[in-house]
Amino acid sequence: MAVTLIACRAQPVDVSTSAKFRLALSTARSGTVIRLAPGRYDGGFYAHKLTGTAEAPVVIEAADPKSPPVFSSAD
Repeated sequence: MAVTLIACRAQPVDVSTSAKFRLALSTARSGTVIRLAPGRYDGGFYAHKLTGTAEAPVVIEAADPKSPPVFSSAD
C-alpha cells in the first residue's frame, strides 16, 4: 500500500487592521497563515515566541499580492 502525505496549510486568518494583526501574531501557532489585507499598518509589531516547524510554518502573506500591505512607524 502506498501512502502519500500532503502538506496542508491552516485556514487563513484574515487581518485588516493593525490591532487585528497584533492579535493574530500573539495567537499564531504552527501552521497558522496570516493574510494581510491591502492598506497601511502602523506601529511596531513583535512576534515574540512565534514558532513554526518545517512541516507547519507560520506564514504571513499579502491577501492580494498585487496590492501588498504597507508597514510604517507610528506618528
